[in-house]
Amino acid sequence: MELLKLFYGAVVGLLLGLTGAGGSIVSVPILIYLLGYDAHVATGTSLIIVGTGALAGVVQYLLTARQRIQWTVGVLFSLLGFVGVGIGSYVNTLLPSAALLYGFGLLMEVVGIYTLRKRSSEEDDSSPFRFRLSGWGEILRATFAALGVGFLTGLFGVGGGFLIVPALLFVLNFPMREALATSLLVITLNSAEGVIARLLGLGKIHFEGLLFLTLGTILGIGVGVVVARRLPSKLLGKIFAWFVIAVGVYMILRTYFLGPGGIGGPGP
Repeated sequence: MELLKLFYGAVVGLLLGLTGAGGSIVSVPILIYLLGYDAHVATGTSLIIVGTGALAGVVQYLLTARQRIQWTVGVLFSLLGFVGVGIGSYVNTLLPSAALLYGFGLLMEVVGIYTLRKRSSEEDDSSPFRFRLSGWGEILRATFAALGVGFLTGLFGVGGGFLIVPALLFVLNFPMREALATSLLVITLNSAEGVIARLLGLGKIHFEGLLFLTLGTILGIGVGVVVARRLPSKLLGKIFAWFVIAVGVYMILRTYFLGPGGIGGPGP
């Protein structure tokens, strides 16, 4: 079982490093459908797994020659998202497991399809990119985007990457690679906020068995970040979009035909 958990964690980390998202999109179904966790427990536990992996990714980016993390935007998203995380974590305790899974799946479909339809322009990777908030329009867009991502982070137990990346691409016009790197920073901070909220009684976390899942995630994200730096930006965008759509369809169909799996107790 420990080797399986190590493998599951590596898959989560690989996708997280490759797309700047996908950590909770994969870890929540793994915890529910493969390890037998209750949906409420899975969404809380995934925050620790994904947050630790994202932190490892941030460290790896810091050790590279060109820093792509946009710290101002990342910290802004996290600070403003803190309010949304608290509200989302509270709402999480009020909703039935099936509603959480359907909502999670439908939201992924919307994000994936929109990402495919919105074609990002080719960016010159040799040109440095630095984002600065200028004007009330950009400030308001960034504020509402941060609050919305924070709410969904608390509600679904996601680090928010599958929403952060499109928000950075299409709302703030980030290049793809900067969006991926900055997303990992926001995921790290938002996941920490979500864990704190659940430890304060706004949700559930199952700590047993986290060691191998977390270790696998750290190893996987190391590989994912390296691969992401070598792939064309447009290809990364397509991988992100189709991955989100595929997992969303799976979760909706799985919940419809078999119900919210794993209900009834914490995983092993």
